[in-house]
Amino acid sequence: MQQVAGKAFKVRQVRYWKYEQNSRRSAALDPHHNHFLLVDNAKETGWGGEHEFRKEFVKHISTKGRAGKEVPVLTICLGGGVNTFKTLVGTLERRNPLIVVKDSGGAARAVALFVEECRKKCAAAASCPQPSCRRRSAVAL
Repeated sequence: MQQVAGKAFKVRQVRYWKYEQNSRRSAALDPHHNHFLLVDNAKETGWGGEHEFRKEFVKHISTKGRAGKEVPVLTICLGGGVNTFKTLVGTLERRNPLIVVKDSGGAARAVALFVEECRKKCAAAASCPQPSCRRRSAVAL
């Protein structure tokens, strides 16, 4: 039994076997994680159907958090594919901080290289005309 918020819960372990390689159609759950939020919007098949739910979920918890207090939100980008860019754009539109792990590859590497190049150009110029560069502190590499 495990105590959570003063209530006793029976801890159960679910055994999970992966039969196929990760692909564009499916991916296995990570055995190092202990909680999952599985989302199916029933409109799209494949990757990306969770994007709208994630956006609204993050918006809700950050503005209507516990006891009506705002909850800070931080996005960490590790690797990622095409749909990761949508998530990152939403993060920056909400002005939430973003940490990009460049050496994790995928979308994270592409974003990190873009930010680094932008910062080099801004440093070389007397003033940077790009509004995105003026918010440098939103992205940490």
